[in-house]
Amino acid sequence: MGGLKEARIPFELGKKGRNMKIGTPKEILDGEDRVAMTPQSALRLQRMGYRCLIEKSAGVAAGFNDADYEAVGVEVIETAILLWRSSDLIAKVRQPDETELTYLTNGQSFISFFKSFGHDDAIELVKPMDARVIAMEMVPRIIGCDPTLRFV
Repeated sequence: MGGLKEARIPFELGKKGRNMKIGTPKEILDGEDRVAMTPQSALRLQRMGYRCLIEKSAGVAAGFNDADYEAVGVEVIETAILLWRSSDLIAKVRQPDETELTYLTNGQSFISFFKSFGHDDAIELVKPMDARVIAMEMVPRIIGCDPTLRFV
């Protein structure tokens, strides 16, 4: 397989169980109508003991209003900065912009597409922090499981 190896890296997200808060901000890229946490995925996370937070109106473009989240126990947070400051782990769909990266704090975890190749400025902003970043484009995928991947 040309040098591909399985890497097992110990990864600790920090707080566990009921103490860990997973926050999802509103996507800020024009035309992005997805949201990283649906009411259904929030229910599954809560069953595993996590607390879920979402920025006000974050799910509207994806067809979920704030009441849908509140109905399943998700805390709706008024602003992006308050959401980032209140969460242990931030989950986004699209890569963060420079402003969002300034919200990232020491000890916080972040999972999203990060565009790590060729975006050294973003990596340099995060390097001095004690933050954990999972760049989704670096996570291996199983062929056939992601309907957006097409090989010809």
